[in-house]
Amino acid sequence: MTRPFYNASVIRRHEAAARNLRLALELFEAGEQLKRQSIRRMNPDATDAEIEEKIVEWLRDRPGALHGDCPGRTITLAELSSRCNRG
Repeated sequence: MTRPFYNASVIRRHEAAARNLRLALELFEAGEQLKRQSIRRMNPDATDAEIEEKIVEWLRDRPGALHGDCPGRTITLAELSSRCNRG
């Protein structure tokens, strides 16, 4: 089976997207750790399980979480996939 040919600009675009995704995930983890510390300070006697429960609750119910974290029209994953595959 032959491998598809990708030009340098496509490769750079994909590498940039991968870097941006890694950065977004690192920022998410940092934000979660900050929120965990905040919850711990407000609830010093809470168990690890209680802290985790509060983190999950915050992730599900924080303002903006219901429809995503950015302004604009909500789109489905199928629409997003279609946009990404256009090239």
